[in-house]
Amino acid sequence: MVLSKTILISNLYVLMFIIYNSKEPNHSQ
Repeated sequence: MVLSKTILISNLYVLMFIIYNSKEPNHSQ
């Protein structure tokens, strides 16, 4: 199914974004 694949990929991007943000110090607020 295409929809579930899109949701899975978008969830992966969100997870990577959260991990990247938690790794870097929050300097821009």
